[in-house]
Amino acid sequence: HDTVVAKVSTGGKKRADELDYDPKDKKIYIANSDDGIVSVIDATTNKIIKKFDNMGDALEQPRYDSADGMIYMTSSAQNAIFEFDPTKDVMVKKFDVGAKCDPNGIAINPTTNQAMLGCSSRSANALVLWDIAGGKVLSTFEQAGAGDAAVYSAATNRFIVAASNFNRGAVMAIFTASPVQFVTNIETAVGSHGVAFDEANKIIYTQDQLPNEGALFSFTLPK
Repeated sequence: HDTVVAKVSTGGKKRADELDYDPKDKKIYIANSDDGIVSVIDATTNKIIKKFDNMGDALEQPRYDSADGMIYMTSSAQNAIFEFDPTKDVMVKKFDVGAKCDPNGIAINPTTNQAMLGCSSRSANALVLWDIAGGKVLSTFEQAGAGDAAVYSAATNRFIVAASNFNRGAVMAIFTASPVQFVTNIETAVGSHGVAFDEANKIIYTQDQLPNEGALFSFTLPK
């Protein structure tokens, strides 16, 4: 416990940022957001087995979809979603979101095969519900926007999106996941762009980023 078991270099000059784990193929997909690199790590050997170069700017969140076994990764600067097949470690397709979104986060409900996109666009100030199978926008929500990280909870049937740059004030936005409907916003702070959810205790966590006053916020999931 509490032991570093491996250190893996992606070869990027800048940060290795967001990642997700594919439990079926036992692989980790991780993006170097500012280097245009996506690396695939074999979680059984802790070795890089594939690297995608020249993927463009602002690579954000990879997310495994247990419904179709694919990995979907957002890019805010490209207003795009990349699809990867982790069984072959190939890029299948690049989708233009179409609607003004600039997605950072992506949370997938595998039962409906729909994804809530944490759109970062401050001009649009909205969130987008994405049809994964159809590769298209299903609807937009103006109750929150200018967001970042997003998570899905099967146990509570909720999408949770950190919208720390929303034009009406920083919020954590809560939606039912099936059918997708807005529930409420919880006031947070500028800098509260991450989110983690404790399903067992139904507690949401996010961070504050005031200089020299870093803090962790926690609050119960609203009903």
